[in-house]
This record gives sequence, structure tokens and C-alpha cells, in this order.
Amino acid sequence: MNAVASGAILTPMMTAAIQRRGVGPATHAGTLSPMGRFGDPAEVAAASVWLCSDEASFVTGHLLAVDGGNLSS
Repeated sequence: MNAVASGAILTPMMTAAIQRRGVGPATHAGTLSPMGRFGDPAEVAAASVWLCSDEASFVTGHLLAVDGGNLSS
């Protein structure tokens, strides 16, 4: 079994949460990701599709971090 672990992804729910704090997404992203930006939902989707594809047929027992470097820092 494999899994995808996403980091801070800029979704409508994340945008609403940030706006309640009174800061812009660009300002807040720097505190949540070593890459200094939020992830895009399409980036998580692409990783998930790849993990489910035949191209990843020899990948087993892996946690694929799509998190802008959070797990590696």
C-alpha cells in the first residue's frame, strides 16, 4: 500500500482560513512551507495519479510527500 501526504495546499477552505487571520496567502505560505508557497491541488492530483499508474508499478509501501519540503526539513 502507498499513500500521498500533502502539505499546505491552496484550496478554497485554506483561502478562507487565511482570510480570517487577516493576512494574504503569500505572507502566510512562507510560514507553512520551506518552498515559500502553497501547493496547488493539481500537484497533489498529479502525484496521486502517478502513484496509481503502471509507471509506479514497482513502488510499494511508500509515503509520497507532496508538501513543499516540510518532511525533509
